[in-house]
Formats: sequence, structure tokens, C-alpha cells
Amino acid sequence: MSRVALVAGVIVTLAVALVLAAAGWYERREFVEVRVAQAELLARVFDDHATRTIDTASVAMGGLAETFETRERALDPGLADATLSQALVGLPFMRSLALVDLGGQVLASTARGDSGRTIPLRALGHLPPVGQESLGKAVPGRQLADLSVAHGERPPAVVSFIPILRRVRVGGRDDLLLVGLINPGTFETYHRLALDEPDAQVVLASYDGWVMSSAGGAQAIGTDMSLHPVFGALLAGREHGSYIGPGFGREQHLVAFRASRTRPLVVIVERSNAVLLAEWAATMRGFVLAGLLAVMLTSGMTWIAWRGLRGREAARDALDVAQERIVRSERELSEVVESVQDLIFRTDRDGVVTFANERWKALVPPSSGPVLGRPLRDLVDPEFSTAIDRLLMPGGPPGPRTAQVSAKGRGGVVRRFDVTVSLLRDAASALGFVGSAMDVTDRWNAQQKLQQQLAFSGLLLEISPVPVSMTDAEGRYMVVNQAWENFTGCPRAEAIGRLASEVFPVDQPEAGAEQDARLLGLGGPIRYETEVTPRDRPRRDVVVTKVLVPGEDGQRLGILCTTLDVSEFREAERATREARDAAEQASRAKSEFIANISHELRTPLQSILGFSELGIARAGPHDRAVPMFEDIHLSGERMLVLVNDLLDIAKLESTVGAFRVERADLKGLISAVVTELTPQATQRQLDIETVWADMPLVAWVDPSRFQQVIRNVLANAIKFSPVGGRIDVSGGMTRSGDVHVLVRDHGPGIPDGELESIFEAFVQSTATRNRTGGTGGTGLGLAICRKIVTALGGRIAASQAEGGGAEFLIELPSRGAALHR
Repeated sequence: MSRVALVAGVIVTLAVALVLAAAGWYERREFVEVRVAQAELLARVFDDHATRTIDTASVAMGGLAETFETRERALDPGLADATLSQALVGLPFMRSLALVDLGGQVLASTARGDSGRTIPLRALGHLPPVGQESLGKAVPGRQLADLSVAHGERPPAVVSFIPILRRVRVGGRDDLLLVGLINPGTFETYHRLALDEPDAQVVLASYDGWVMSSAGGAQAIGTDMSLHPVFGALLAGREHGSYIGPGFGREQHLVAFRASRTRPLVVIVERSNAVLLAEWAATMRGFVLAGLLAVMLTSGMTWIAWRGLRGREAARDALDVAQERIVRSERELSEVVESVQDLIFRTDRDGVVTFANERWKALVPPSSGPVLGRPLRDLVDPEFSTAIDRLLMPGGPPGPRTAQVSAKGRGGVVRRFDVTVSLLRDAASALGFVGSAMDVTDRWNAQQKLQQQLAFSGLLLEISPVPVSMTDAEGRYMVVNQAWENFTGCPRAEAIGRLASEVFPVDQPEAGAEQDARLLGLGGPIRYETEVTPRDRPRRDVVVTKVLVPGEDGQRLGILCTTLDVSEFREAERATREARDAAEQASRAKSEFIANISHELRTPLQSILGFSELGIARAGPHDRAVPMFEDIHLSGERMLVLVNDLLDIAKLESTVGAFRVERADLKGLISAVVTELTPQATQRQLDIETVWADMPLVAWVDPSRFQQVIRNVLANAIKFSPVGGRIDVSGGMTRSGDVHVLVRDHGPGIPDGELESIFEAFVQSTATRNRTGGTGGTGLGLAICRKIVTALGGRIAASQAEGGGAEFLIELPSRGAALHR
């Protein structure tokens, strides 16, 4: 019923509102139509006034023209001035009258200072034919003298006139212009007197949009208004009309226009649409207030009726809902009690179970019998019977009572329960108890395991040989282990709960907060090395590791710290460093000794070689001394080679042997060495064949040192290759982008056990040593090659060639590896 009353009241209220809205809309339309009619009437009145004014000027000028045309003699300026002045008396809207020849010279004028002036006739507009007239645009100035080219100063733009021209013929032969200057202020004054509204604007313009007169501050005289909608589209289709839309400005206006039927004139009247709406709103204020009162009255009556009916219905509905809620609550409570995972029960005042939910059946074994009618203490293990008796004491403490008990469930599994009971009382005595038992077996087992785990972790912490400590957020010690006590010499009882600065001296790292601040800034574990001084012990080198321990709320619980004593390691490092320095010093001494002794040996060797060569040259071909001199010369050359090799090794191992590394194409360097050793190969009838990859073999090398390596390897190949054999030299790029050079001979080869040892100093392959009778060389060439290649960042290796012979592989990085010395 209340809904029907509400709907009816809303319909009535909406009907009243619609009627009021329709009446307001009708009033607005009527108001606008009245204002449109007023604007059109003003446009018509202003058009008639402008047309009559110009027609009057035209008639007066026509009479003057007849006066001048009937005279047969030449123009008398004095008589012409008098005639013009007499005619001007009856034309108050005109500023002056003048006669001007076609050259622009003013012959006669009613304005002082015009006569004798020469003016530009184009400023007055189009010149009419004889006997006709034309109306020009508004021209800035007060009289014709203002247009004179000889006139020094032009008048302000706000002063202007509208020229009306008539061409006459004086004396039957001279064509002159009769010029009348209409004052635009005449139209402006008339417009201002006729306008009642302060926001109204009136413009008198020519057909092409040039403003000739303006009232209300619309447009300045002489402004081009050709873009106004009236001149753009409306004027071409009709002579008069009105609309609401854009006008002189961008905002909406009520625009009324009218074109003169006889003159090229257009009158435009505009009023602001916003001002019109404000006026309409002011007239409708009382009507709107009355309408609002009517709507409010209707709404109030509707609300009162609906409220009364709604109150009675709400009371009836509330009663029905309450009854349904009670029934539903009882049913839901029963379902909740039956479906809850906890054990729900009720006992009498003696502790005998009078109610139990279905969960009891799932936990209590069937062999124990029904639950109802049994004392609650009989359902738990005997050791907890006393706890149940304390829970079910009628005279016990008020409020819920709790205890933890155990009972055997299905399958004989012992389960743990948290039992909570509350006393039920009436006004006189206790009625019984109601309670629940929550199965906490899993939680209890987890707690036991957690305790075991904590005990195990504590044991691990205690037996750990590494000192471990933990501080809280304020820097106080929370936990330390036995190793920490042994290392620091500080008892645990003395450290727990105290700051590090209170336990250790101020100069100790643990007493400062610098590293802790760095740990908080990084967020992750930090490790640093420092020195500490335990109690009654010398300073120790330690490595400290710290990590943040997060808490439950995301804040830091504390800082875990381990301290590793590395004093023995540091002492061993210092001993190793001193031994390495001593070994390097001994190596440098050895290298310097070899370099010095080699230089000392070269001087007598030069004498030995020189005197042996002199002896061979001076001895006869059959002299028995020749073989002795040859043996001396051969031994000297071998000794010189040995000395040179020793010098190379000394240079490579000392700081004197510098490398000048540059980027070079290895093809050219290898080809130069092949060309250099070709005569030796030719003596042994050997062919040296080179095979190169298509791409350049570019690497960072010392050209002279690299050629020394190729020279040694290739010379060995020539020395140990059989007469008439072949030596293969090839080069290319590896998959990793490195340059490799391969030199292969077909000689005796190298035993597998000697492929690495031949690169050691003074070591020769047994195959080549046996082949040459022990006079193959010094055993330093390949050692020098390895040192050079290693220093260039590459490697050199030897292998047995398939089919006999030896292969030497040289690999160098192509991207400028660092130079190893």
C-alpha cells in the first residue's frame, strides 16, 4: 500500500514539475519572440532613418546640381560658396558641401580651409557618371582639407564623414563633382536615443561590410565586417531577418538586420543572448518560486503519506522477519554445531554429557560406547580426570575455564584437546556446563618437533667451532655460543643483555656501529676483515660476517654475526709472500748473472772465432792444422749460439726484454722468414710449401720476436728433415677467432713422452740428438719460443704428425690479449 501511495505521489509531483517546466519554456519562447520583434522593429526604424537622411541629402544635392548646371558662364567661386552655404543651412546632418574638379582641386566649399586644396579623389570612392550620384565609405577626417596631400597632420580615426558624390556639368562644358560630407554622428545619436537597453549594439554598414556608423561600442567606423554571418550568407538571400547565433563577438547574440531598398546600406541590431536569458530569468523568479513551493508541497504530502503507511508495513514485516530469523538461526546453529570440527558438548551439574555434536562420532571409537549419559572425565585419559573435575566444579571461578587433556581416538591414536567450558546458571543455582574441545594434536606434535629442532639448533650452535653472536635491534647481545666465549674470553652471563661497547674496549670494531650501518644500507650479508684483541690474548686477524635477521612484522629482529679467526692463514700468507719475493729476487739474480756472464763470454769467443778463421785462411790446403782450426771454429760457433740463447732467455726473464706489440698481418711476417731460410732449405733440396686462409691473419704481436719464433721452428724443421723432403707451413683462424700457424716436417718426429719436455731449457729430443750425434744445438731454442709466445698471450705445442714427422702449432689471440711477462 505504501508503494502505491509513493508511486502516486511521485507521479503527481512529476506532473506538477512538467507543467511548470512547460509553462516556463512557453514564457521563455514568448519572451524571446518579443525581443526578436523589438530588434527587427529597431532595425527597420534605423534603416528608414538612414535611408531618409541620405535621400534628403540626395534631393538637396540634386537641387544644387540643377542650380550650377543652368548657369551659362564659368564658375564664380565666391558665388558658389554662398550657394553651398545657403543649401547647408537646411541640412543639419551634413558637415560641409564642396565643388571639386576632376583633378582633385577644391573650387568652392562651405568648410573653412577646403578651397584651393588638392585632394585624392580615390579616397572618396567611385566617381559617378554625369547626372548621377554615389555613396562612398566612411572616411577618417572632419573635412576635405584633412585629405589634402599637403596637409601635415591627419585627424584622429574617431572623426570621420560619409561622402556622397554627384557629377555636374557647369557652363555646359566643365565636369565637376558636388561633394557632400554626411556626419556619421547623426546616425549614432539617433541610434543611442532610440535604444533602451544598455547592451544593445547598432551598426550601419555598406553592402560590402564596411562600418559607416556604430552605436553601443560594437565596431569602429571603417572596420571591415565582411566575415559577419549577415554578409556571409544571409544578406544574399533576403533583405531583412533575425537569428540567434554568432554576431560581432564569438558568444551568442540576438541579431536582427535590414537592408535598405534604395541605398547600399545595411542596419544590424544585436543584443547579448546571455543578457536576454538573465532578463527572462529575472521575470520568471516569482513563477519559479511558486512552482518550487508547489513541488515541495506535493512531495511533502507524498512523503508523509508514504512514511505513515511504510511505518505500519515495516512493523509488520519486522515481526515476520524476526520470527523467520529465529527459526533460521535455530536451524543454522544446529547445522553449525553438527558440522563444526571442534567437539561441542553440554553436561549437567554433575558432569554427565547431555549433548554432543556429530564430531564426537568421528573421534571416539565405537567400542567405548555412546557418549551421551557418560561422565566427561571417563572420556579422557585417567591422568587428566582431575583436570576435568576442576573444570566442572560448580563453585569454580567465573568465566571460561580451559585445560589441555588427551584421549584415545579411533585406532588407539592418542589425541590432544584444548577443552574450554562455561558454567550455565539461572537465578538460583547452576544448571550445568557448556563447552568445546579443539583437536590440537597436530599443533602439539609440531610444537614438540619445534622444541626438538630448537634444542638441536642450540646444540649445533654450542658445538660450532666458529664464534657466533646475535644482537637485537638496539645492539644488545641476545645469543652467544661457547666458541664465542672461548675466543673473546668474556663469559656468556656477562655479555647477554649488554651493548658491545659495554663488553669490549671502545677501540674494538664490535663496539662501533659503522659496519652495522653499512649492513642496514645494503640489506644483504656483508663480510669484512679486521683485527680484534680478545681479553688477555694478543691481537687476532678475523673475518667477520654479518646478516640481518628479519622479524615477524618485517622489521629487523637483530644482526647475526660470525667471527672466523684467520690469524694462522694470514701468517702463512705473509710467509708465502716473503718466500715468493725471495724466489723472485733469486730469479732476477740468476738472470742478471746469466746476462753478465754471457756478455763476458762473447768477447773471448770473438777472438777465438777470429783467430781460427785467420788460421784457416793462412794455412795451406794440405796443412795438418786446418782440421784443428775448423774444429776450433765450429766449437766457437756452437758456444756463440749458446751464449746468444742464454742472452735471449735473460732478456725474456728480466725487465730489459721489453716487447713492442702492434697489430700486424702474420702472413707477411712468416713469408719474410720463409724467404730468409729458403737458401738453407735449397742446400738440403727441401721444398717449403705455404698454405694460407683467405682472410688476413691479424694479431697483436712483437714482429721481431714473432719472427724469432718462426725462425727457430722452421730452422729445426730444415735441420731434421730428410734430404729432398717437404716442409708445410699453413695458417688460419680457429672457431674462437684466434690465429693459428702450423709448421710440419717429415723428419724423425718427437717421442710422445718428450712432447712437453722439449720446451724446457737445455732439453733436446732423443730422436734428434741421436740423429745428429749430440751436436744438434743448445736445447734453448724451443724454450725461448715458448716464453715469447706465452708473453704474447698465446701458446705453442708439439705433436706427432700423421704419417711421420713433427707438427708445431702456434696460436695467438687476434683481439689484443694482455702481454704476459
